[in-house]
Amino acid sequence: MKKCVFSTLFFLAFLLGSMCVYNYKYDSYQILQTHNKKMSSNQRFQNAGLINTYLDSNMGYDSIIIGTSMTENFRPTTVAKTMEWNKVLKLSASGASGYEQFLIAKKALATGQVKNVLWGVEAGYWDGNKEVFHQRHTFPKYLYETSYFLEKFALFRYLIGYQTFKLSKLYSNYEPVPCRDVRLEYLNNWAQSASLSFKNWAKNGNIDKLKLKHSETINKKSLYEYKSKEKFPLIEKLLVPLIKQYPKVNFYFFIPPYSRLSLIVGDTDRSLGFESSLVESMKKFENVSIFGFANEKWTTDFQNYKDLNHYSQEINDIIISSMKQKDNVINHKNIKSYQNQEVENIRNYERSYNEY
Repeated sequence: MKKCVFSTLFFLAFLLGSMCVYNYKYDSYQILQTHNKKMSSNQRFQNAGLINTYLDSNMGYDSIIIGTSMTENFRPTTVAKTMEWNKVLKLSASGASGYEQFLIAKKALATGQVKNVLWGVEAGYWDGNKEVFHQRHTFPKYLYETSYFLEKFALFRYLIGYQTFKLSKLYSNYEPVPCRDVRLEYLNNWAQSASLSFKNWAKNGNIDKLKLKHSETINKKSLYEYKSKEKFPLIEKLLVPLIKQYPKVNFYFFIPPYSRLSLIVGDTDRSLGFESSLVESMKKFENVSIFGFANEKWTTDFQNYKDLNHYSQEINDIIISSMKQKDNVINHKNIKSYQNQEVENIRNYERSYNEY
């Protein structure tokens, strides 16, 4: 009996040990080491690996990009060159909630390497008072622990994980990628896809729904009294303490420039409330800059968009250039005039759909 138990334990230990060795060797998310294989498209896991093995390994990265798919088209080398930063690591996560973005930023900042944070913040991901995760994408919170012992336990948990093993098995068949820098430069960048254009989006039956929604909004617009009263407690709960903790880090927040039509057919009050709340909460910090682009004329040109919200890579470049020139800054001194202009533009907006 004892021999049987011993044999079973030995077999299990051998199996677990073999899986650990296999997971370490292929390490699909690069949590433990860098390799020259393909990066994972599972951003919430992959970002933890980028932080561990790129940002926290003295590779010269001093700046990060945080946000949703609105930040995926930033090219790190272009950002670094324009802003005169050293090296930029993009840590975008499509559809990431405000809480998920916060955890990614917190983990990255805890390395002590980050001097600059470029962060796209959107009303729809920061509303409510609950710390929530994306409904469809698993967020491995354990990989974003920052305390020493929990961090080590997380690495062990990753190492013995069966899910890690399944993905490692898949990655063992991948061919090496020639250049690591190019791979990071266009990681999750969707700008080059030929199918991404507003015309293609409109052809898929969306244009009729949009015309109806726009028509309803225009008919009611004389009744609208746009307000900015909605509050966003997660800003105070998550962002403010993080900024206080890192007074020597420069935070560059920008509100992604959805198309003007998106602001009209969407929740305008919520967008205005978010702008006001963000500016009000950040006015006490000298290391914070906020940028808004809602009043730019190019937000009315659908050639800059693939749908109502997602803009082209050229717009990402415009955002960075504006930051460098300190244009499009919004703060407690100009927020009222900025929003007055924004509402005026919304009220006077007209759109012809004939070309679609």
